[in-house]
Amino acid sequence: MSPETLRNWIETPGLMDRHSQSDLKLLLRNYPCFAGAQVLLLKVMEQEGDLNFSEELFKTSLMVPNRKALYYFMKELPYPPETAGTTGQSDFGLVDQFLEEYTGDGEQLQVEMPDYFQLNTQQSDQAGSKQAPFGKQEDRASSQHTPLGKQEEPTGSRSEKQEEQDLIDKFLSQPAEHIQIDKSYEEQVPETAPVDEYPEASFTETLAKIYLKQGKYEKALEIFNKLLLKYPEKSIYFADQIRFLDKLIHHLKK
Repeated sequence: MSPETLRNWIETPGLMDRHSQSDLKLLLRNYPCFAGAQVLLLKVMEQEGDLNFSEELFKTSLMVPNRKALYYFMKELPYPPETAGTTGQSDFGLVDQFLEEYTGDGEQLQVEMPDYFQLNTQQSDQAGSKQAPFGKQEDRASSQHTPLGKQEEPTGSRSEKQEEQDLIDKFLSQPAEHIQIDKSYEEQVPETAPVDEYPEASFTETLAKIYLKQGKYEKALEIFNKLLLKYPEKSIYFADQIRFLDKLIHHLKK
């Protein structure tokens, strides 16, 4: 797959089809941390009505370095210029709203619109008839998802969900590390390898993030626990990561 092809798909997502989906999956098997390819795969799955779209959306939101850009790309809206005083409040707020529209099984829920989400409302009003986000999939969405407004999430559950999302946001706000590994990398790493075998904490943390990308959350949690013991001076940072993974594992076991 050439860089020019990827560029064309980013500029015009409608050019992608089921064959593109297969090509992107092959590319991600060779380069699992290629965030751009992951976002394109998510988009073509949404366009083709893939039943695994909601699950892939959750995975993609964990690995992309800029979730605000993910939101505008999926909604097919122009990315707004950054202005002073709005950067901090809108980096993750918009895409959090987008993620909350889907549960793990692909069912939509009614969610409240916080003040910072008014930015998206203004963008949608300005777009008018020129752009209709997900308009092509309205029929598909109505058949696969429960329409908004038919369910209301209990206040207590929403509060817990927001707390979990805040932990995910804090974890993903760390600087992204772009790495490249071969397909046999996982087999080369002993599952019970002690943390002392890795000379640098940053390398071990990268390994934990690889496990996170592969969905091996318990292995990632084990690594962060060892890092917490070995580097007590960074206890606050590692404790945050451990708390995040505890919440995530608990959520997935429900």
